[in-house]
Amino acid sequence: MEEEVWILEIFKKLNPIIAIDSVIKCESPDFIAYSLGLKIGIEITQVFQDSNINKHSKLQQYSSDSALLTEKLIANIQPFIDFRFSIGIDYSKTYKIHKSTRDQLINKLMEICIPAMSKLQNYQHININNFEILPPEVEHIYISRFDNMEYSFNSKSEGGVIRDLTLEYIQPILSQKEMKIKKFKPCDKYWLVIREGNYFAGSFSKLKIEIPIDTTFDKVFLIRTFIDELIELK
Repeated sequence: MEEEVWILEIFKKLNPIIAIDSVIKCESPDFIAYSLGLKIGIEITQVFQDSNINKHSKLQQYSSDSALLTEKLIANIQPFIDFRFSIGIDYSKTYKIHKSTRDQLINKLMEICIPAMSKLQNYQHININNFEILPPEVEHIYISRFDNMEYSFNSKSEGGVIRDLTLEYIQPILSQKEMKIKKFKPCDKYWLVIREGNYFAGSFSKLKIEIPIDTTFDKVFLIRTFIDELIELK
């Protein structure tokens, strides 16, 4: 719910032309807005690189789970280390990280990282890629010491091919959301706001969609968060 509110605030900031007088949070659609005397239902969603394959983005889930685990690891390590550091972890895509064993994995990584980190001098780096000591969920760990940093952080930046954003990624979202319109609360107009998703999983290169798109929504907007751009697709 907080994510949807945040996306709506970005939409309002990037959309100075259409004045929204007031907004009410609800369930179906996500928001009821009032603009120029009209009652507008606004549905919020995100697009990911595997949106054309899955209703739920497995790439996004992998990125989110990995980031959360690393952040928790940093928080657990810091009390035992008297300097700030960056840590990047390459997690295996073969061995899934299960919630039930996440704490055990963090404890195992602490046992590996803390002794190695204690020997680091300022600006020194260490790579841990010994498969004999690493758990199967982890392929590589790289750590750097930086005494002048304010806080320790996750330095892992995901890589891969960043695809162009084409209709094949948008169409499954449209189809799914259009099926829900009949269950929406009665409104004068219905808008769909799509944001590029989080992490690498939700990053796209060029926009290659012929505008206007064909949809039963009265308006469809795309938010390209990282470049602060709002595009009206219909």
